[in-house]
Amino acid sequence: MVELDHACEVLVHEVEGAFACGFVDVVTQLPLAAHSGPSGASTLDLEHAPELLMARTPLCAATATAPTRLEPRRLHIVTGSGLRLYRTIGAGPLAVVLLARAGTAIDRAWASLEYALQRLELERPAEDVAG
Repeated sequence: MVELDHACEVLVHEVEGAFACGFVDVVTQLPLAAHSGPSGASTLDLEHAPELLMARTPLCAATATAPTRLEPRRLHIVTGSGLRLYRTIGAGPLAVVLLARAGTAIDRAWASLEYALQRLELERPAEDVAG
């Protein structure tokens, strides 16, 4: 599995429109890694990601068949200053937060994020998680 600091850097460079990325623990609400691109953009918005995720979607809702497994959740928010993508990773309490420029196409940003996460092996197949 790739280190989170390196994963942040890769995601900023590979996801269309991205200028900052971070990983947070959705249970403890602590930031785990962050990276801003060459624009030098602030990553302050990443600090509020756990509260936003918890307020907008039931990220920690466990399934009936596997009480320790967190179901992956996706959330995007469009503001005047840009696009924010939030997504839990695999079965753990990890979430990626990606900030993208205003005008970035939501579907293209999601597609490039999903592809990059799979390539980085941050999204494991369900059968690997259960074992």
